[in-house]
Amino acid sequence: MRIENLLYTLRSIKPIAKYDLSDEPYIFEDAYTNALRWIKRYEKEPRGDWAQKQDIEIKEDKYNKVVGLMGEEIFECILDQLDISHKRARPKYPRTDPRGGKPYDFFINGFGSIEVKTVAPFKNYIKLMIDIKSYMGCDYVVGIKLYYENGYLMSKKEVAEKEWDYTLLETIKSAVLVGWLTKEEVENLHIDDLRRGPFYWTYLDPSEARREGIKELNKMNKFFFMLIK
Repeated sequence: MRIENLLYTLRSIKPIAKYDLSDEPYIFEDAYTNALRWIKRYEKEPRGDWAQKQDIEIKEDKYNKVVGLMGEEIFECILDQLDISHKRARPKYPRTDPRGGKPYDFFINGFGSIEVKTVAPFKNYIKLMIDIKSYMGCDYVVGIKLYYENGYLMSKKEVAEKEWDYTLLETIKSAVLVGWLTKEEVENLHIDDLRRGPFYWTYLDPSEARREGIKELNKMNKFFFMLIK
């Protein structure tokens, strides 16, 4: 769906569960370019709030950081297109920002704080996973799933065999806003205790969540309605 048609679609009576942004290829080029700038700065000047996770290899950690940054950049593109004024936690020039880290990805006055969770373009990644150790407790969590060109998904093994080369993400050509949850809904999700610690989770596919009797992601059109009302 083209972003310029988003407001028109929101006003239609048809409920839209997800938003596919594959018609806007330049969003992904910009998201990758900006993420790459930040990851290279991280490599040279690691900040306290961007410390390398000790439970995974450095290359995998960098790949995951680029995935997360691309999701944030994509979400910010949508906010900009909808003329929604917002604050972003990541300062453009951190050396000149004395405030340090903030407990959100985005903050919108009169609406609340938002954490963006980006799902890597892997075949077997069918869940929205929220690491409880790094969970920020925002008012809302928005999920985004990345895809390669033509909706292609790689296996995690394939990426690992390529030594977690984050330049693979330059070929991301599609992203889907899969849904959202409130803070209360997140904190009442199922918890899995994985190797890296406990995670809140639900399925990306609402029908799968309903089949399993698990809280499903809320439809994105309602989220945007709340934003623009």
